[in-house]
Amino acid sequence: MDLFSNEEPSIKVRTKKITASKKKILFNRVIGQSKAKFLLEKAILNERIPTAYLFYGQEGSGKNAMAIEFSKALNCTSGSQIPCQTCDNCRAIGRLVHPDLKFVFAAPAKIKTEDVVKHIQKLAANPYLPSAYSETAGILIDQVRELKRTAGLKLYKGKYRAFIISGADRMTTEAANSLLKILEEPPPKLLLILITSRLDKLLPTIISRCQLIKFSPLKETDIVSALEKEGIEPGKAKIVSRLSMGNFRKASALLEEDYNAMREQAWLLLIGSQNGDDFQKLALIEKIAAGKSRGQIKELFHIALLWLRDLQVLRIRGGDLQEDAGFYNADQIEKLARLNDKLSEVNLDKTIVETENSIDLIERNVYINLILINYVTYLFDINLSQQPR
Repeated sequence: MDLFSNEEPSIKVRTKKITASKKKILFNRVIGQSKAKFLLEKAILNERIPTAYLFYGQEGSGKNAMAIEFSKALNCTSGSQIPCQTCDNCRAIGRLVHPDLKFVFAAPAKIKTEDVVKHIQKLAANPYLPSAYSETAGILIDQVRELKRTAGLKLYKGKYRAFIISGADRMTTEAANSLLKILEEPPPKLLLILITSRLDKLLPTIISRCQLIKFSPLKETDIVSALEKEGIEPGKAKIVSRLSMGNFRKASALLEEDYNAMREQAWLLLIGSQNGDDFQKLALIEKIAAGKSRGQIKELFHIALLWLRDLQVLRIRGGDLQEDAGFYNADQIEKLARLNDKLSEVNLDKTIVETENSIDLIERNVYINLILINYVTYLFDINLSQQPR
């Protein structure tokens, strides 16, 4: 991709002389996130860099991209603009191959070296992609032990040794406890950046030793601008940015997956669930599940959430179907009206919770067809139970 070419806890802050006051800091390879950029620029300009950061917030909001760019800025050898993107340090960190950088991601215990290299190359090319090698992989204690082994080594050519732990919530208990020892007694010139979309899954003792930086969902205008820079037609970019809910990763995935087809299937899942014929329900489930990965089914449920939230807006507006009413699916007004008629008796708040629960079950590796059967059955039963007798 050409684009990439709160109150904080009391923590120990380390002061470093990096003569930043004379330099211009530009994190222009990171989409949006003006507040996070401001906080990190301020840390550099004030020459006060903590031992550990914790970047947290929604998936696809740019946490990995920012961690890479911040590592570049701290190690950049340019005399004017940082990161310059052209010095040896910036280029090596950008490729995630700098000897003073470790980028840790969730991976199987027996992953082949060539597969690690390919995955790193993919993430370097687009840091908005999922960092985990697979949906069920974790960050293992051996990976953290390797960090401990290299933490105190002499720097090769950088000013800081940077450890980026992407998907830190995927650490095993043993790995998390081992990381605590680094956080408690960090060697000099070490910068740790932990990244998570699930802050509640991290040990409180780890959180308390990091400076927290929150990454908010991206603005639609920022996503549109980024997509247009990649050559996406403005109308398509606007629709996809609206459907992505502030997640650039999702926006990119929707473009690759044919977002209109995904919306159609999510709509069919909701409207088809109201058919009382069990054979037709099973046929619907088989059609929706056919040929799709767990990630694609998860995305389907996310899109179903957008349809349901549009229905909430529609009900609040008393059935007003104006296209400028703030609907995610503003270009699908007729389908929205049909869905509203079909689900007129459904409790939307409970249905949204059930949809979110289905997403959680997918993440916990529950059998996909069982999740779909339970979901369709729930939608039919709740609608039936609330109809007048």
